[in-house]
Amino acid sequence: MKKNIAWFAMIPVCIIALYLSFLSAISVPQSLYCKSASLNLFIPAFFTICLCNILLHLIAGLFAKKSNNKYLNFITFLYNKKDKFIIKFFKFITYIIILILSYGIFLGVLNKDLCSAIWNALSIIIAIFYVTWFSSL
Repeated sequence: MKKNIAWFAMIPVCIIALYLSFLSAISVPQSLYCKSASLNLFIPAFFTICLCNILLHLIAGLFAKKSNNKYLNFITFLYNKKDKFIIKFFKFITYIIILILSYGIFLGVLNKDLCSAIWNALSIIIAIFYVTWFSSL
C-alpha cells in the first residue's frame, strides 16, 4: 500500500476511534450515576490522548517525506531480529498495548458496550499502522 494513501486513510480512522472512545467513556459514568467526578478525571486524559494522536500522526507524516520507501509492507509489523533496538522496543510496547486493547474488546462485548469494542478494535488497527509505518523508515 502506498504510504501517502495510508497516511490520509488513517485520519478518519483515528477520528472515529477517538469519538467512540469519548462516547464510551461518557456513557459509563452516566450509567453508574457518578458523572461529575469521573468526567473531571477523564476529560484531561481524553484531550491528552487526542493531542498525542495528532502529534504522532504529524511526526509520522514528516518522517515519510524523508524516507525513500514509498510503500508499506504490513509484514514488518512482526518481530524481526534485524530491526534496530528502538524498533524492537516500539514493537514490544505495541504488542503489550494490543493485548490490553484486546481485553478491552472482550469487556466491551461482555458488557454490551458496542462503542468500547469498536474503538478498541480501531485502536488495534491504528497501533499496527504506526508500528508498520515506523518499521518501514
